[in-house]
Amino acid sequence: MLALEGEAFQPLVWDRARGASSPVKLPQGKIVADNSELRWSPDGRRLFLNLRPEAWRADAPRRFRE
Repeated sequence: MLALEGEAFQPLVWDRARGASSPVKLPQGKIVADNSELRWSPDGRRLFLNLRPEAWRADAPRRFRE
């Protein structure tokens, strides 16, 4: 799932056995795209989601105004 933390979304995986969620580690310098869908690989071992560079968040308002 994507949980809103401050102004950014954090991907989390819910562990039913533990009854708790764990954050998904993202590559350094990347953030989750706000409109990302989460998809599991058919074998359930990989999670696919859309990422953006961290700088995108700072530059997006300027691009929107243009």
